[in-house]
Amino acid sequence: MTVRWTTDRATSWIDGERSDHDVRSPTRWRLRILSDQMDHGVGRAPVAQFYAVIDSSIEVWLRPFGSDVPLEKSASGPGIDAEIVEDITLGVTHDVTTRARPADDGAVRWSCSCGTRSRGPAPPDEAAQAADDHRRDGMARRPGRFDLVVRQRADGQWEQARVPIARRFRLRVRSDFSPVRVHRLGLGEEFEIAVDGELGLWGRLLGMDTALRRDESGRGVTLMIFEDA
Repeated sequence: MTVRWTTDRATSWIDGERSDHDVRSPTRWRLRILSDQMDHGVGRAPVAQFYAVIDSSIEVWLRPFGSDVPLEKSASGPGIDAEIVEDITLGVTHDVTTRARPADDGAVRWSCSCGTRSRGPAPPDEAAQAADDHRRDGMARRPGRFDLVVRQRADGQWEQARVPIARRFRLRVRSDFSPVRVHRLGLGEEFEIAVDGELGLWGRLLGMDTALRRDESGRGVTLMIFEDA
């Protein structure tokens, strides 16, 4: 991959305050997000495209494809949004909360910032134990410095290879076109996107142990990653 250094304007938000600054970018990728491809059929699914710009600190920034607006951690396309939620290089954050029904404090549910939640209400002690177990198990799963990717060789053949990973990020995608409940609720589908040691970009569903790849289908959306020519 040829490295071409460019300077882009970026916008950060810190405690609600806007900060504009320049970032130097050695490479960029293109994210193509299709909504409910199987329902609409190949070539007819609603689609939005974004630039994913990797800067010199190996941060990932977004902007709508073809636009020159400042880079941000989120971007909006026609009915489809993308957002870099957090850095998960050291693992996903697991902040667990519990809540009881207003009229029944014996029926408790729990939910985690990683997107996992209880399947139904339970007595307070059981709900608290399940939440603690989830937090402990989640914190014990730490990503390694290397990962498996599925890639295409120069001769057109596909192979699996083990590559070093520099950074990992949590990407949330929301689609107005999807009938899937997570999109109707505004929660969206979440992916892990990983930057390898040669500044290549890869993706997979968040929380999965499958190999990283350049196309991945989730609930209501498909993520495709292309090198920007």
